Amino acid sequence: MNDYFNQLFILGEILFKGVIKLYKKDVSNSKLAFSRLKTLSTLRFNCYPNQQKPVEISKQDGAALGCETHVDSGVFTILYQDKKGGLQVQNRKTKKWHSVPHNKNALIVNTGMALQFLTKGKFKATNHRVLWNKTKRMSIPFFFEPSYDFKMNYSFLSKSLKNKGNNIFFYNLIVSLLNLNFKIATIGDKIKLGNIKNFGYSDKKTVNKIISLSKYAVGNRENLYSFFIQDCLKKNLTVFYNIEFKKYELFKNTQ
Repeated sequence: MNDYFNQLFILGEILFKGVIKLYKKDVSNSKLAFSRLKTLSTLRFNCYPNQQKPVEISKQDGAALGCETHVDSGVFTILYQDKKGGLQVQNRKTKKWHSVPHNKNALIVNTGMALQFLTKGKFKATNHRVLWNKTKRMSIPFFFEPSYDFKMNYSFLSKSLKNKGNNIFFYNLIVSLLNLNFKIATIGDKIKLGNIKNFGYSDKKTVNKIISLSKYAVGNRENLYSFFIQDCLKKNLTVFYNIEFKKYELFKNTQ
């Protein structure tokens, strides 16, 4: 089991170095993000028992699900599934779901939110789900995740150092997003004033000051636009949108 973990960790590094090469950066920078002793990477054995009923019914297409729709938090998820399959991934443009067939000689690689963050959305986190299976099913995912103290930064893969001061520890990112269906707010998002709340280590006074600025309000101050997110970045805050609770959450970055 240790050997399998180590081999998948090495595979994850190879894949990540491939991404770094796309940005024409030094592949040795991979060591800044991944340390074998500090990594939060995990190898899991997911056993889906004989479920009596689905976990949920998809509101989109009515499919019975054994695992709800979600994205993973790390850089890559490297998965082996058994012959029963069941994994589906979503096409972002058409919103259609596609079943991933079993192949005993292949591993499935999904991209996660950490990679989406680092690449500013160029590599989107893979939206996926598992169909309800009335018989026992096994899958073995390896979640390739950075070191807990890795400082997430937009400039890590970018040529520009403009956002060099906007860091967030990967561990804090995980804590803030744990068990939530979320997305990182981006410039141009429309935000309802009533849907903003303080979260994590955010400075309440700073947040209230940002919200109170009338120049960021539209009409009756019910809506805030990209200026709000821009100002949050200046105040060293990252903005997340919790889809499940329909709330924008502010998380203070590291200095």
